[in-house]
Order: sequence, then structure tokens, then C-alpha cells
Amino acid sequence: MQVDEEAKAFLEATPLPVCIVTDFTSKIQYEKILHLGLDGCIDAIISSEEAGVEKPHSFIFTAGARKLGLALTDCVMIGDSLDKDIVGAMAAGCDAVYFTDRTAPEVTDRAKRATAGLQGRLLVTKTFSEIAQWEETV
Repeated sequence: MQVDEEAKAFLEATPLPVCIVTDFTSKIQYEKILHLGLDGCIDAIISSEEAGVEKPHSFIFTAGARKLGLALTDCVMIGDSLDKDIVGAMAAGCDAVYFTDRTAPEVTDRAKRATAGLQGRLLVTKTFSEIAQWEETV
């Protein structure tokens, strides 16, 4: 397992608190964070085992926001699963970034259809630099 250098640079540069919301166990995530040298970039972790529900249930996102001392409306979910991460977070009230290597118009259109009527803003991207620019407007 290797760290994505663009992702690491993004995490190191963001002034915002970061919480990992995961369906894996916290132990696995802590081990990954330490192995990748990201322990200085992550403020909190909420796992499905701790929350008692898996994504896309809104409670896991609420619990993550609480760990950061934030309202869901002040949070942005960055995820690679449209159904579990993006739809779940937006249904809970977060803005969301669908991080995918497939940003063709049909992928963006599918994401927009899946999140139509949900709260929050949506960005579909494959680069962390675009997230940083978008983040400044949030």
C-alpha cells in the first residue's frame, strides 16, 4: 500500500479538520493511516462498528461531524462510492465530492441524477487540486 502523493499534499495543506467515515474497523484504518504517514492529517475516525450502522445511513455521517464539533451543513464528504459516500452524505445534509477516475459526462450526469433533490452541493472530479479550488468557494 502506497500513499497517493497528491492526496497527501491535499490533506497536509487543508486548514479544515478531517474525519474518516468508514465501514472498515477503526483498527484497520488507524493501521493504514500510520503506515501511510498520514497520522498528522487526520483529526478523527468514525467506523460503522462504532456508529452501529454502515454508510449510507445518515447517522454515521452525523457521528463523524460530531467528532469534529461541526454541523453536517459545515462538512464536505469526499468519497469514491456514489451510492454509499455521496448519496449518503448529501441525504444527511453535507456537500459532497465524488472522487472518481471516470469523469466522463455520463458519470457526472449519473451522479447528478442520483443526488437530485438532496441537500448540499456536488462536485465530480478526479483531481485533488480541483477539490481545493472548489473548497475555497464552499
